[in-house]
Amino acid sequence: MKHILVIDDELSMPPAAAEFRRAYSLPGYSYRFVGTRSQALDLLANDDRFCVILLDMRFAAVSSSHGLDILADLGQAHPELPVVVMSSRREPEILIRAWELGARSYIVKWGDNPGFAEELADKIAKHARRPRRHAILGRTAPMVKLRKMIELVAGHDSTVLVEGETGTGKELVAESLHRQGPRCGGTLIKIDCAALPTTLVESELFGHRKGSFTDASADRSGKVEEADHGILFLDEIGELGLEVQAKFLRFLDRKEFTRIGDARTRTVDVQIIAATNRDLDEEVRKGRFRLDLLQRLKLFTIRTPALRECREDIPTLAEHILDGLVRRKPKSIEGFSVAAMEALSRYEWPGNVRQLANVVERAFILTGAGKLELDSLPDEIRDGSVRVVAEGAGDLTGDLDLKRHLAKVSWSIVRDVYLQEIGDGKRGIRGRVAQRLGLNPVNGFGRKIADIQRNCPELSSEIASLLDS
Repeated sequence: MKHILVIDDELSMPPAAAEFRRAYSLPGYSYRFVGTRSQALDLLANDDRFCVILLDMRFAAVSSSHGLDILADLGQAHPELPVVVMSSRREPEILIRAWELGARSYIVKWGDNPGFAEELADKIAKHARRPRRHAILGRTAPMVKLRKMIELVAGHDSTVLVEGETGTGKELVAESLHRQGPRCGGTLIKIDCAALPTTLVESELFGHRKGSFTDASADRSGKVEEADHGILFLDEIGELGLEVQAKFLRFLDRKEFTRIGDARTRTVDVQIIAATNRDLDEEVRKGRFRLDLLQRLKLFTIRTPALRECREDIPTLAEHILDGLVRRKPKSIEGFSVAAMEALSRYEWPGNVRQLANVVERAFILTGAGKLELDSLPDEIRDGSVRVVAEGAGDLTGDLDLKRHLAKVSWSIVRDVYLQEIGDGKRGIRGRVAQRLGLNPVNGFGRKIADIQRNCPELSSEIASLLDS
């Protein structure tokens, strides 16, 4: 599913948004509506999934130039995102200024344009960019901090050490640093230190001359040469033996090396990014890692958070993973049921995002069509046997935090379905929503809302606002 951001003060109201979704739905696309500049910029800062922006040029409560002001801000903050501007009538002066500020196209809004639906579909298909590969998603504080750190470090050409548990996306961080940094035009060469036999690590890094050892049947360059003018990413650098660590330290100091069996010294221009799931400080204390090498690697340190630290991002990540599976093998999949998403959000995820991806793929394979249901998940996730306990608190605090979080997850799903159904009128809407969510169509909606409000009282005003609109 590709995502379209609509910035329009009128369409940001739930009834108008639901009517727009109903009238102008596009296969393979979903809409997200905001009504202000700050809402748009905050959303874009924390969500990489949008492929195009629809921007209204006139906002009722502010000056006529407000749309152009937002367009200028978008061009500064997100120049890679295509913007299609909208207005209720053709206004040559605004159109010219919008083009100058980077707008890709212009469309007259539906009230004055009988062909709006066809024109919208054509412009979206023409201008929507491909979603960023390896986007680091998430709105929780740890993920926002991670993206900001990547943006800060990417502007430099220094050595970086990425620390984090297995499955937390350390390789994605390296790819993001490569894509955003000054060496984006060069090659990103990856080497998994844990996958190489000890006897071959030096040859893999630095290369060898023909005949330098038994299986050296020809001259061969190493990864450091392949990465010249680019980036060399060493995953699980803590697995290197002490002898290779010493040679790699000398390489870091001068960017000079010699192939095995060769007397010639070679020089390369390469940036080093290393990653580890080990505590390298502890490895130094145990004599398994060199202190001087660790000090060189720690010029910049980036930590990837565990998935259990970003529990509220689980729905976003799960949907993103599912979207990728549907693109590769199209099926009539409609997302996750409430029960399935609650189970995913409850689990502790010792294998982090990699484990989540495996679980979602398993559920995708087991589901022919419709929603991914609870029974498509593994037993340990479906049973909810892992309890979440807040750090430094007792079980009761942990249980309350978990219930509050699950209530927020449930409300986000209920709200989205409600907004989709409101276009068909409010008569019978609670039964329709309950049916789509797999709840009792008679009283399931009311019970679900009561559960949400009981476990997360701060949502009550938002719920009342939507249901009374």
